[in-house]
Amino acid sequence: MPHYTVPTLDDVADADARDTLAQIEQQLGTLPNLYAYEAHSPKTFLAGLGLSHAAEHANFSNREAQAVYLATSEVNSCTYCLAAHTALAQMNGFSEDETFGLRAGTTSDPKLRALTQLTRAFVETKGRPGEALLDAFFDAGYTQAHLVDLTGLIAVKTFSNYLHNATDIPVDFPEAKPLPAAVLA
Repeated sequence: MPHYTVPTLDDVADADARDTLAQIEQQLGTLPNLYAYEAHSPKTFLAGLGLSHAAEHANFSNREAQAVYLATSEVNSCTYCLAAHTALAQMNGFSEDETFGLRAGTTSDPKLRALTQLTRAFVETKGRPGEALLDAFFDAGYTQAHLVDLTGLIAVKTFSNYLHNATDIPVDFPEAKPLPAAVLA
């Protein structure tokens, strides 16, 4: 099995990637291992962050973006991203119980339920979620621009999910609890 190393800021040769990682570390109070690992390929790391930032802030609230990330990471079984986005969702006002509903697509908030159910279906069906879920998404007040942004968020989170699932980089956030059976019912 290959040895995967998580670089420190000093290990990152690319100045733009190093500066971006330093900003992330300053904002979060820590440098997430997965971001540091992504910096092995500075252009891909920066492009992914650029897409994530653009899609998060174009039409979605921070809470909606975290909902998409949680639902995507649940379907893709990414322990790293579930841990990170549970923490970030809680920083954005969600309780731990609410994060369970977002991950499962069973949240009591009808708008977020339409968003997370569509997200889950996108991932599960490789982009063919079905007309009923798309109708529910639009009926909840989302627009075609939201659909484009949603697809971008799913793509960038799937990238992170797959990278972690392949490398098993150490998780440096509090572990996300498994979904309770009641949430899945």
